[in-house]
Amino acid sequence: FPKGSELGTITFRDTKNRKDHKLVMTPTVLSLLESQRAIVGETSQYLFPSERNMKSKKRDTPVSAKWYPEAVSLASDIAFSAHILRRTAAVCAESLGYELTTIKNFLGHSASDVTERHYAQSSGQRLLQLQLAIEAEIMSGHHLAN
Repeated sequence: FPKGSELGTITFRDTKNRKDHKLVMTPTVLSLLESQRAIVGETSQYLFPSERNMKSKKRDTPVSAKWYPEAVSLASDIAFSAHILRRTAAVCAESLGYELTTIKNFLGHSASDVTERHYAQSSGQRLLQLQLAIEAEIMSGHHLAN
């Protein structure tokens, strides 16, 4: 990560590919996590302790992350999953012009083909832009001069 960066990092331990995955915390993410810490208090080592432990004031057991998407779906009446969130981020990064390798690293994939196959799928609009750019280059004749 950039030297001298004032931003912190967050590490996800033992991910699906059996590696730790580290991301920079943006100011927005840091603010959200600080707000969650204020809600939970300093008595728990976890930012998201289980509801049962919150009520009993033990606060020493983390809640399973698999329940959060379901809670968001129920509260918002919008289909939501971790996969949808990751795919949205990948498609957004691709549309902003980030390279597949960068998106792969952001998502913590060990191989680019996983990222390409499941997440960073070009939209019809991006493909049309590419096709129009290729057509303009061919029709201009600039490629013949090289």
